Amino acid sequence: MLALLFLFALNSTHARADGAKVLRLNPAPNAVAEPEHELGLAAAPVAGPFGGMTIQGGQTTLVASASYAYTHDPQLQYGASVYYISVGGIQNVRVIPEITVNFPGSDESLREAFFLKGGVGALMASVSSSTIVYSVFSLSAGKRFGISEHVSFRPNVSVSKVEHSPQRWAISPVEFSFFL
Repeated sequence: MLALLFLFALNSTHARADGAKVLRLNPAPNAVAEPEHELGLAAAPVAGPFGGMTIQGGQTTLVASASYAYTHDPQLQYGASVYYISVGGIQNVRVIPEITVNFPGSDESLREAFFLKGGVGALMASVSSSTIVYSVFSLSAGKRFGISEHVSFRPNVSVSKVEHSPQRWAISPVEFSFFL
């Protein structure tokens, strides 16, 4: 414990003009703070097995998703995603706790980073008056493209596997991140 405090103090000091060392509790003035929270939204995120919002054979398919991630450091985020899928009379809700590994470029910014996100969660399928719960695994990879200080465009490709079903690949061409 004392070694950690010593390392913290060593990295948190700076010299004043008179040469005296002073403990600095705030980051350096030129340091760029990363956002702690990322909110992802997509109204029609999937082109693949489900087609965003389409009408096929008299059935409407609607897909929407939202995600939240807390930034532990620029390379690692913890969070969860929620997907709503409606196909005909069947509604599915997926809830997946996730870990995101970021690969920021030379500017160390999440707003422009490649990412790999994975998690294991549950899919609740509702048919008529009964609900069935399945386990689900999801893995996605993509790239964020900064639009502004607080918004990034983040297309991605994903694969998911629901218990007792074949794996499904999907492309999410229209998805955005909001940094708070």
